[in-house]
Amino acid sequence: MYKNLDTLPIVLYFRIAETGNVHLLNPNDSEILDEELQAIWDNLHLEFQDLDHNYLGNKILMLSKNYDYYILIYEIVNRCVEALRFTYNEDLISIVKKNGFRITKANYLEDLDRTQIDSEGLLEKAKHFKSQLPKPEVNE
Repeated sequence: MYKNLDTLPIVLYFRIAETGNVHLLNPNDSEILDEELQAIWDNLHLEFQDLDHNYLGNKILMLSKNYDYYILIYEIVNRCVEALRFTYNEDLISIVKKNGFRITKANYLEDLDRTQIDSEGLLEKAKHFKSQLPKPEVNE
């Protein structure tokens, strides 16, 4: 039975990762519960991810990308709202609407205020992704 990464062949690791068949960890068909096999696999998988810098790099890249995306959308929406306070512009309204907000002629100023307040939710989403990023190391 494969219980650590030192003995688990890499091909077998990727086959289990692809198929989810944790029984491949038990080539001798020893009696073991499925839950135990799953727990062994979960530990091996976590250990591999810790060692796999490519995985960590991709995770950091995706978190950073999502953080930057929500910050950018927040900035775009708020700049459009600020410009719309000076003049009515269908192109700017279209940009705001594409990002999930509603502006109508009937409640124009109220919609602008509500959009600006509701766009704070974009900052909260950005903070969520930023909180998942690894903390930078402090060098003295």
